Amino acid sequence: MVDKSTSNILTLVWYLFLLTPLVFIGTGCCEDSESNQQLIFISPEVLDFGKVRPTDSPVRLDFDIANNSNSNVVITDIISGCGCAAIDIPKEPIPSHGKVTVVLSLNVWGRSGLFEDNVTVKTSTEHSLRIPIRGTIDTDIWTNGQALRTTIGAEEQRASVILTVYTVRYPDIVFAAGQQAHGVTLTEISRVSQSGETAIRFSVDVDVESNSVVMRTINVVPADPSIAPLRIPFYCHREE
Repeated sequence: MVDKSTSNILTLVWYLFLLTPLVFIGTGCCEDSESNQQLIFISPEVLDFGKVRPTDSPVRLDFDIANNSNSNVVITDIISGCGCAAIDIPKEPIPSHGKVTVVLSLNVWGRSGLFEDNVTVKTSTEHSLRIPIRGTIDTDIWTNGQALRTTIGAEEQRASVILTVYTVRYPDIVFAAGQQAHGVTLTEISRVSQSGETAIRFSVDVDVESNSVVMRTINVVPADPSIAPLRIPFYCHREE
């Protein structure tokens, strides 16, 4: 028979045997904690420009890139989705547990209404970050914010669409209509004011020749240079 003291020792040994793997697992998690945490982060998490005017362009906003790792990190590239942003990429590495301030300049000339985009930050580590940018462009004239799209027949050489421009501040605004570059003609066809808002309708005619797909930019330019113009994308697809 096993006496009581011997039984207690055997019980203790048994418990130690069961707990030993947990000790090693816990140690391994602690050693790998840095690889599992976010090492590079951006502040603020969203770049909000608020309400800006086209005449303020380019608008600027600062953000910080912080290095929470135990080694230096190099910013290899910073890319904006719209291609309308200018960013100075820091040349010096970000030291361990340090940070760097980056200035983003955004060209809002010719745009209107709400805009949303992203900036992607690539680093010398395996981590890349995407930060949203947003804001509202307060313009004197605006559209519904959508591109102009149309489809034409196989034999047609010219595409026509209707564009509506709105204004509150300038109901009698005059536009530099007529022939534009790349075969674009802009002609005002009507103007209606209601509830303090004026809607101006244009006929947009575009020479597409024999191209199957045509992309142009329609420039709506006020005669008054103090009023920012609009630039509206135009897409035309030819039926086969």
